Amino acid sequence: MAHTPPHHRLRILFVDDETHLREFMRTELPRLGHEVVVCPDSKAGIEAVKRQAFDAAILDLRMEHDRAGLEVLAALKQHSPDTEAVILTGYGSTETAVEALRLGACDYLTKPCKLADIEALLLRIQEKRKLKQKAAALER
Repeated sequence: MAHTPPHHRLRILFVDDETHLREFMRTELPRLGHEVVVCPDSKAGIEAVKRQAFDAAILDLRMEHDRAGLEVLAALKQHSPDTEAVILTGYGSTETAVEALRLGACDYLTKPCKLADIEALLLRIQEKRKLKQKAAALER
């Protein structure tokens, strides 16, 4: 696992109702060099989105009620439209993938997924953010 330089560190919101997965991410994402805020449900996720900005968010699609992750995604896009959001689900289907992408998610992962998959996804998000920053600097 690569350690992320401080200037490339992402602030990540992770929202999932599965305790073991939350605890795993609470440990592993910082080991990859990122900051993480972990929330157990959509209500806590929405409150976190209202309090602070995130570079990336990984959101479980189905939590305490059907499709709660999409509620967090909607709040995220309202309060922090530049946050790169990923939907994570054990109930993958073409319809939910299309809807998540239509609502602003940048990617969609099915459970179980490997940490290497999440790490690769976060690297793509970092690269995208760097390109946006370079483009913004050129416009100035």
